[in-house]
Parts: sequence; structure tokens; C-alpha cells
Amino acid sequence: MSFTSQLIHNYNGQHLQNCQKAITSFLPKNVAVKGIDIRHLLYPLAAGRISMPASLALPFNGFPAYGMLYVSAGSGSFSTGADTLSLFPENLLIFSCDNGFSINSKSPWEYFLIYFNGNSAFYFYDSLSGDAPFLLQNAYFLETDIKFLQTACEKGELISVHRILTDIFCESLSCMNASENAGNSSLPAQIRQYLDSSYTGEISLPILEEQFGINKYRLCREFQSAFGISPMQYLHQIRIRHAQKLLTVTSAKIHEVSEQVGYGNTNLFIKHFKAVSGCTPGAYRHKKTGSP
Repeated sequence: MSFTSQLIHNYNGQHLQNCQKAITSFLPKNVAVKGIDIRHLLYPLAAGRISMPASLALPFNGFPAYGMLYVSAGSGSFSTGADTLSLFPENLLIFSCDNGFSINSKSPWEYFLIYFNGNSAFYFYDSLSGDAPFLLQNAYFLETDIKFLQTACEKGELISVHRILTDIFCESLSCMNASENAGNSSLPAQIRQYLDSSYTGEISLPILEEQFGINKYRLCREFQSAFGISPMQYLHQIRIRHAQKLLTVTSAKIHEVSEQVGYGNTNLFIKHFKAVSGCTPGAYRHKKTGSP
């Protein structure tokens, strides 16, 4: 039985009387996982972008899997038991499917949804929230990862899916820890959010100084104290991490990748890439994809 068939089997709502589409229109597509040892991977079961009309509820009985939902537009909610979480654009929700749940649209709603499993899924989920769904409200910096994740699922590139899901979990854990340690309204957290969302633009300490109205020395000191790394080191890591994804899932040339992640100088990009990754961009691409 395909995973989509299992979803239909676990659907416990009324027939979609007020909707012209079948239930399958609102379910992610199966992702083939044959021909590879998935025991140690975070592997996809079904994934896809969903468009729901307003005032539609999709309730399901529990089944053994995990879900990750990223909102692109509109609004909706996720309900499990007596608890309901409202979801808006740039929200990331990670949840366990073991118990019954319902995905409900408030307005016309668009989101990416992936169901997945794997030996490490429980560890990551338990580290984030235990038994409760995990909601990251300002997850705009993960939008690129979500796009790459969708592409990897469509192509059946299971190793890439595992890597991207792991990255998203690690980023979510990092955000959760940063919020606990520094507080969402603190200066270091604000600087980090700015770097996460603006890494492709021109950024320097004088620009950060002007942006936040604080002396650059104090700015660096507080950021270093909160996150154990300087703002510019963090910026380079963010840029290189996105460059690694671009090198793996696109055929863009090295100078094009350099420009896309915020480097105006390709030689400087290669220098920083080698410092972070331990090899040049070309060698990294060849190692990951076999392409020159």
C-alpha cells in the first residue's frame, strides 16, 4: 500500500462536499524509497506543495510517521487533541503523526508538507519539543532549504533529503537554544535574525553598527557572548552553508554561486568556502555529486 493510500485510509473526516476536488488533491505525493538502505536516513514518505481553499478541515487518525509543514501564504491551524496552533506565512511546524491530528485552513492557504521517518527522527523531534508539536514562527531563513527539499523529493534524491532535513532540524534546535539563552527580543537575537534574512546583501560591521545603532565593539562582544562566534564569522558560515546547497542541487557556476550568497569577489568566496568546508567549491561539488 502506498503512503498516500495510508493517508486516505487514516482520513476520518466527512466527504469534501463543499469542495470540487477529491481528497487526493490535498495530500502530498508519494516519494519512492526503493534501492537504497534507509535504516540510518531521515527518509521521505510523501511530499509536495498543497493549496487549500478557505474553511477546509483534513482530520487524520494517528499513524507512525513525522510531519514538517512550512507555510508560504494564507493562514490555517494544526490541531491535535485539545490543542490548536495557528499557522501563518514563514511558520515552520514539525509534528508527530502518532496521535490523531487535523490540518485546517482559515483562508486560502498554501504550504509545503513532507511526511518522513527514520531512526534519528525521534531523537531530533524529542530534542525539540518532546511530545508536543514544534512551531518556529520566524522561519523565513529556511525558505531556501524548503525549496531544495521539495526538489530533492521530486527527484527521489534520498541522500539530499536526509541532509536537508538534518540541516533544518539543526537550525531549529539552534534557534530554540538561542531563544532560551538570549531571548527573542535581545540584541544578539535581532542581529542573528538580520544576518539570516539578509546574508545575500552587503554586510559589514559599520553597516551593522548603523543598522542597530550600537557601537560595533559592543555589538561584537554581545553577539559573541550569546552565540560563541563573531557576527562576521556567523555571516560567513551562513553564506557557505547556502553555497554548499547550491553547489549540490544546482548546476550554477562557481562565480554565480558566489554572487547568489552575497560575495562580490569570487576569490574571497573560495577562500572562505575552503576555510569552512576544508576544500574548494569545485572539489565540494565533485565530492557530493560527482560533477566537475
